[in-house]
This record gives sequence, C-alpha cells and structure tokens, in this order.
Amino acid sequence: QCRICESVFVSSETLPGSDLYTKKYFAAGSGNVLYRRAESCWGEFLQRLKLKRTPRLPQNAKVLDVGFGSGGWMEFLQKRGFVVHGLDPAADACAMARQRDLKEVHCGDLEHHDLKPGSFDAVTANHCLEHCADPGKFIRNATALLKPGGWLGIAIPNISSWEARRAREQWY
Repeated sequence: QCRICESVFVSSETLPGSDLYTKKYFAAGSGNVLYRRAESCWGEFLQRLKLKRTPRLPQNAKVLDVGFGSGGWMEFLQKRGFVVHGLDPAADACAMARQRDLKEVHCGDLEHHDLKPGSFDAVTANHCLEHCADPGKFIRNATALLKPGGWLGIAIPNISSWEARRAREQWY
C-alpha cells in the first residue's frame, strides 16, 4: 500500500499471473440471464460516467485502452465514433475482444508491443495500474504513446469504497 495516496498494489506473489484473467474470469455469471442483464446495465452506466469525466476528444480520436479486459470500454468508445486500439497481456482477453468485432487488438503490455510512439489522442488504463511493479514506468510508457497534448486517463479500484467494505474478501 502506498503511504502517500493509500492505493493498494496487487503483487504477482499474491495473485500469480497464470491464474489471472482466463476465460473463467471473464465468464463469471455468464450463464445467468438476469446477471448478464444487470451487469450490462451497470457497465453501460459506468462507461457513460467515465466518458463524461474524459476531456472532450475530437471526432475520430484515436484511443488506446491498456488492460482492456473483455473489451467493453473499447466497444463503447467504438460505437461513439472513436478509432479504438487495445493492448492487453492476456490471450483470453484478446480473443474475447476480437469476438466483439474489435479489430485493433494487440496482445502485450506497455513494455512489449508494436505500437508507434506519439500516435494516440488518448490512452486509458482502467483497473490495471495496481498490478504494476513500477507504476512510474507504466505512466512514462503510456505517455510516450500520446500525441502532443494527448490525454492519459487512469482509474484504479478504491479499496475504501462501499463495494469493497460490503464484499470484503470477495471484492474483485
């Protein structure tokens, strides 16, 4: 835990990489129609809220989503006219994003990729910075991909949130 901002780091020793973000992770609750509908509505609400908090980007802005998970945020942005790219180290996440008909899906991380520096209007990273051993390096690598005047948006889970307090050890 950071002594300054109290953010919590999820170390690889606590959660081995091989156990993270497999098809099983993304399929949680997928057999339950009510669960899927509730998750879809909640996800849409959160994505609209995120977009409202994002600086106004030009029409057809090129956006990179780092650690995109199932690709929901990318799909949301693509439907709104953004040119969307995704970068994720999990092969299962990349496969799921391609199933959503997302074309610019790159498997890798901010240290190992084939993306051109200075080519994005915005880079977003939702719930992935807390998994990085060197957050400063993560931020430097992400900003290197931005065009001059580009925008970097990072969101991390709030361990003090009402959801975390209520779910305790079951909190995601």
